Amino acid sequence: MAVLLYNMVPRGALLGPVILAAAGLAIVTTTRGWWSSRQLWMFVGFALAVLGAMVATRRAVGTHDLSPIQRLFGFLLSRHVIYDLDAEAPERLDVAAVLCKVVIDLRSAVAPRTGPLEIVASSVGGRIELALPQHWPVVAGRLAASRRVRLDGFVDHADAFDDPRSPEQSQLLQDLEGEWQERAASDDPATSVVVHVAGVGGSVRVRGR
Repeated sequence: MAVLLYNMVPRGALLGPVILAAAGLAIVTTTRGWWSSRQLWMFVGFALAVLGAMVATRRAVGTHDLSPIQRLFGFLLSRHVIYDLDAEAPERLDVAAVLCKVVIDLRSAVAPRTGPLEIVASSVGGRIELALPQHWPVVAGRLAASRRVRLDGFVDHADAFDDPRSPEQSQLLQDLEGEWQERAASDDPATSVVVHVAGVGGSVRVRGR
C-alpha cells in the first residue's frame, strides 16, 4: 500500500502528502479518543486553512520546466496549469486525471523545437481540457487504449495518427502545419498536436474546437 501511494503522488507536489498526513492524523486521533481535545481542533482548523490556500494558489501555475517530456497528474482535486508567456511546449506531455478535472493551458506557449507535440491524455472518471493556440492543428492519435473516454472537439484531419513520427505520418503533419501557418498569418511557428487518449470513463476536450 505504501508503494502504491508513493507512486500516485506526483513528484514535487505538496497537496497529496498533506491529504495523506491529514488522513493519518484522523485515524490516530479516532483510535486514541483525542477528538475532544481543544488543542487538536485548533490544529485541524489551522491545517484546513493552509490546505485551502494551497488549493486556491495551485489552480493557476506557471511552468518553467524545459524537459522534452513532462508529466502532470490530478487526483480528486482539480488542477489548472498555465504555461508562461513564450514558454517552450514539451515534445510530449503526459496528463492523467483520476476523478477530477485537469486543465492544461498552452495558449501562451511556443512550439517545441522538434514537433509534433504529443499529448497522452489518460482519464479514470475524470475530465481533461486542453487550451491550445489557434494556429496549432490538432489530430487524433492512439485511441485503442481508451474505454468510454470521449474525445470532444473538432480535429483537423480525418485519419488517426498512431505513429506520428513515422516518415509518412510526419510528412502529413508537416503539410498540415504549413496550411495552418498560412491561414493564421502568424509569425509564431505552428506545430501539430497529436492527442492520444487512454483510460476508463471521462472525457478529453480540446477547447475552442
